[in-house]
Amino acid sequence: MAQKIFWSRGNGLGICGLVNIMEPSLSPQVRSINTFLKFIKNGNKLLQNQTPEGHWAMSLLDKSFYPTRTSGTSLMCMGLAGE
Repeated sequence: MAQKIFWSRGNGLGICGLVNIMEPSLSPQVRSINTFLKFIKNGNKLLQNQTPEGHWAMSLLDKSFYPTRTSGTSLMCMGLAGE
């Protein structure tokens, strides 16, 4: 069975999209607040997948397969920085 690939670029695009729709004034009454809280928790998990050199590999869970991915890394940084 082939190993699943979790693309850093695709996940980075998703993170950037979430950041762009998040509002600093979200209140607990907003229906989608739980989605945004899960995003914040997952952001911490993404940091655990960062390589010692400071980037994310093409596949977030397998650093040996195309170990350096600058587009995924730049999107991760943008999303985690809240830009």
